[in-house]
Amino acid sequence: MRGIYCLASVVIVLLASAWSFVAFSAEKQDDPAKAAHPPAPATLPAGYDPARLGAELLAGESWQGVVAAGTPDNGWANLTKTGRFSIGSSAVPSNPSVLGIFPDPHGTFGQVVRYRTPAGTPTTIEDRRSFKPSARVWARTTYLFRGTDPAGFTAKTRTPGESGTLKLIFLFPEDNKTRMDWVLTSSGFLAHGAPRHGNEAAVQVPMTNSGAGVPPPEPAGPFKGVYVTSKPAGAAAHDMLTNGDWYEFVMNYETTGPTSYIHRFFLRRLTVSGAWAPWPTPVWVACATTSGTPKLYHEIWRTGNKSGAADAEQFLFLGPWEVTSAQDPYGWDRYGK
Repeated sequence: MRGIYCLASVVIVLLASAWSFVAFSAEKQDDPAKAAHPPAPATLPAGYDPARLGAELLAGESWQGVVAAGTPDNGWANLTKTGRFSIGSSAVPSNPSVLGIFPDPHGTFGQVVRYRTPAGTPTTIEDRRSFKPSARVWARTTYLFRGTDPAGFTAKTRTPGESGTLKLIFLFPEDNKTRMDWVLTSSGFLAHGAPRHGNEAAVQVPMTNSGAGVPPPEPAGPFKGVYVTSKPAGAAAHDMLTNGDWYEFVMNYETTGPTSYIHRFFLRRLTVSGAWAPWPTPVWVACATTSGTPKLYHEIWRTGNKSGAADAEQFLFLGPWEVTSAQDPYGWDRYGK
């Protein structure tokens, strides 16, 4: 992976629930060329319509505008046309059962994009979007994980020792030689990367918590790995890869001075057993860099590039997403500042 990372081994422990979840992962997904689409909700949940950002929206869309419901190929042709999703390997069948617009399993976002990864093939579907270079970027995506394996969604591969890392989000500065990222590893944890932008003299340290209700990163100190609990104080135990609920992933880059910048990573659960019940606070980790080389960020790679063949059939649902230069679009700027 490109870049030198301060947060080389950021782990979010995926705790099994202490109470019984509805077994969404065991529910078989049908993959016909045509699917019944429910009507899109009249409005997206508050704060999830990218149009609210106006001129500060750098990239993004709500899926309601991507394709008309009920098209013969579930929107596959529209999603794969120039500037949209690409399928990067012939190992993945190029047909609507692999990539398309499908009903949101819970109806939260109406119609959403769904990836299907057949067992024995890698996931090489990507959505690469460039945007106006900016010294402050907030990128938010929403995901729902579902797998047919009894263990739920997994990044494991069939070949022992083969990399199964599933790339969820990459955010690139203008030279594209380094990146900040969210990835799901084959061993089942989330890893984050905060680059030095190629400047070996840059000094990086984890940022401390200044927001109420969110556990501080641990252990303290640079280059040791930063670990957080899987949930904010007071939230129920959960397993993101088996419960079939929606989660949002947020990355923030910001230039803070002539030789300084920050990278921050946030995770928040949005639904519980399908019902809209967002965590009031996210879990987060962050890294501050001094004596560094600030960059303008300009490109996002979103969704599930994966190096190795999948161990079991997987379904990854993608809801609304956005990239913005707004000052504090989610009210989370206080974390780490």
